[in-house]
Amino acid sequence: MRDGEGTGRPSPVAEGPVAMAGPAGPGGAGAEPLLEVTGLEVAYGAVQVIWGISFQVQRGQVVALIGSNGAGKTTTLKALAGVQPARGGRIRLGGEDITSLPAHTRVG
Repeated sequence: MRDGEGTGRPSPVAEGPVAMAGPAGPGGAGAEPLLEVTGLEVAYGAVQVIWGISFQVQRGQVVALIGSNGAGKTTTLKALAGVQPARGGRIRLGGEDITSLPAHTRVG
């Protein structure tokens, strides 16, 4: 693992998952994002496994979360769904902060 700029943490760019998005659909650039993740951090007990992931998804975009085995793709999705609690950061869906909502209330 590479050190994330002398912080003693793994570099999120080198080690973590990456969100890749296609062009925005209706609403496009400048519209409020459908999903906005800012500085997401996730841990299993005392072991932090996700370090500061941030990305936005506009309505109509197709997004792929890519990374190597063990990079944190599934953990990121579990945190977005509310199955694994976020240790830090924010998850906003349709402008509403859902970071601390339980999984069963995130389903519309």
